[in-house]
Amino acid sequence: MRFYNIDSTYGSKWFWADSHKVMLPDKYVSNGMRGFKGTVSLQIMKGTTPGDFLWTSYATPIIVSDKVLDIWKNFKKFTKYDVKIVGTEIPFQYHGIAVTGKGGPLDTRKSKARYRKFEGEKFIMGLHGFYFYEDRWDGSDIFYLDDCPGACIITEKVVKAMKKAKVTNCEYTPIEDVAFGRPAK
Repeated sequence: MRFYNIDSTYGSKWFWADSHKVMLPDKYVSNGMRGFKGTVSLQIMKGTTPGDFLWTSYATPIIVSDKVLDIWKNFKKFTKYDVKIVGTEIPFQYHGIAVTGKGGPLDTRKSKARYRKFEGEKFIMGLHGFYFYEDRWDGSDIFYLDDCPGACIITEKVVKAMKKAKVTNCEYTPIEDVAFGRPAK
């Protein structure tokens, strides 16, 4: 089975948002928004076109269009919360997604993860490969890893459904190709 990390295209045409007037509570942002009840107000900061994913300056919140929500309903393992766009007309509704499928911990050796401690907490500073222990994965098609609660991993079934629907403003990176920072040697 193939697994993919879903992320922004970072294209300049697509809308990019930031929270409007109120910071999101850290306890929810650092937990992938799981347990959040309420509405997140966002303001479009750049771009000219709404996409099916609306990315933010936060590392965590996953904001999707009705189209993505309809596709993901077939795969379950998420909760949703309300999103309000302030100051810009959008032709459809956006929804906040908190992924609830679990992939267990990051396989730090296979992923070549490099950590740094800051104020008593460990943060991933670099990695090459986004591997996990498949025997700890709950089998869901949409899931997160314990060490990376804001990242979203999807199976090839989800990728195929999203490509068929021509979902915009997201990339599907095979987990073996995910890399950032300086990985451990």
